[in-house]
Amino acid sequence: PSQSIRSRNWFRVDWNMAALKVDYRISDQLKLNLRNFGMAGGRASVGHLGRIDRADPGAERNLLKDNYRNFGNETRLLYNYEVLGQQSALLLGSRYYNGRTEREQGFGSDGSGADFTFTELTDCSRTNCDRSSFTFPSRNISVFGENKLSLTPELTITPGFRFEHIQTESDGTYENVNIDRAGNIFFRDTIDEQRSRTRNFVLFGLGLSYKPSPYFQAYGNFSQNYRAISFNDMRIINPNLEVDKQLKDEQGYTGDIGARGQMADWLTYDVSLFGISYQDKIGAILKRSDSTFQTFRFRTNIADALHYGVEAFAEVDLLKIGEMVGANPGLRDGQADNTQLSLYTNFSWLSATYTNSDEPGIEGNQVEYAPPVKFRTGLNLRKGSFSSSFQFSYISQHYSDATNAEKTLDAVHGVIPGYTVMDVSAAYEFEPLTVKLGINNLMDQRYFTRRSTGYPGPGIIPAQVRSGYLTLKAQF
Repeated sequence: PSQSIRSRNWFRVDWNMAALKVDYRISDQLKLNLRNFGMAGGRASVGHLGRIDRADPGAERNLLKDNYRNFGNETRLLYNYEVLGQQSALLLGSRYYNGRTEREQGFGSDGSGADFTFTELTDCSRTNCDRSSFTFPSRNISVFGENKLSLTPELTITPGFRFEHIQTESDGTYENVNIDRAGNIFFRDTIDEQRSRTRNFVLFGLGLSYKPSPYFQAYGNFSQNYRAISFNDMRIINPNLEVDKQLKDEQGYTGDIGARGQMADWLTYDVSLFGISYQDKIGAILKRSDSTFQTFRFRTNIADALHYGVEAFAEVDLLKIGEMVGANPGLRDGQADNTQLSLYTNFSWLSATYTNSDEPGIEGNQVEYAPPVKFRTGLNLRKGSFSSSFQFSYISQHYSDATNAEKTLDAVHGVIPGYTVMDVSAAYEFEPLTVKLGINNLMDQRYFTRRSTGYPGPGIIPAQVRSGYLTLKAQF
């Protein structure tokens, strides 16, 4: 897992984010919240993106450079009022977002260093000859609202809506290059491409809450969902990935029903059943090229998909249980007032399958990156200034593409095996200092969580081996 056979691959990132938040109390019932945000950044990667089972040929490397300039504002107005003798609240808001991505893709040097300068390529015998330069402007204007209406002290209903205006554009050039069998360029043409798409739609949702006591609450929610495509994802040159030019937005519905609360002061819990319906879900399938007969990854609207399952969380105060059953009588005398020992567990079971697919071999398959079982449990101990924690995690086997491929030579597609991970940490406070140490991946497990088509792949992305850290914090 720690081996590297892509020693010429490099990555550079520059990320700057700013935010300005304003809260203004207009009256006791009316409040105004403003959130202004912006981001100026960029990233670049240079390296060899060929098949992972073949050595780096030492030729010119693939170079990708992005620049991002995004800004926006979200304004919320909260009005508290009384109806039927109960306190209710109305929230109205708007959001404006303006994004601009500039993307260049072409050829880097044939050296080994972190050189992010584009070079001209005249021989295509050893690498991909495509290059492109595009700008992706995008705008989003939305108006939203929800009303928390308390019908009785126990029953609350919350309807909501959201209007969306989304505009995405693509403007740039890419090269169409033809080469002979010897790799010599005999035709090169620069093609201009402009695309624009505007969508307007309204989403609705409804939430219900029934809380007969401070220790129990039943709840349910149902809402429409929507995932807009971005041209930023549609124009990329990658030998391992192609994108459908007719890619459409996703639509669907989300619902859940559950109960949460606490039992006395020793148990806290939250259990819910959920379902998600996708229409025209976007994903990747494997296809074979008619000209080169090579298998490649194709991103398109694969099929409809249905997700449903259960998620449960519980945390138990073990010392409180011991006090209740009399296993530790000393607790009643206050000997452990400053000691806490809790056990927590989070479990989810998920069924996620494709339905109504026009693509062969997809219907009935598992949705990619949707593990059927997730299980996490751990212990937290606090005694005075000392605290420690232990966590155990298990993720079941799942797939990285919609075809549910078990294994391929390029390592971009295939199974993600199930894995278990254990972490441990401890901290001690002695004002004004705090020292914390920990070990991640305690048992030094070898596993991975995803497969990449581009940087830093292609192939699996191994997780960190066993590692430790030591932190010293001073607060004055």
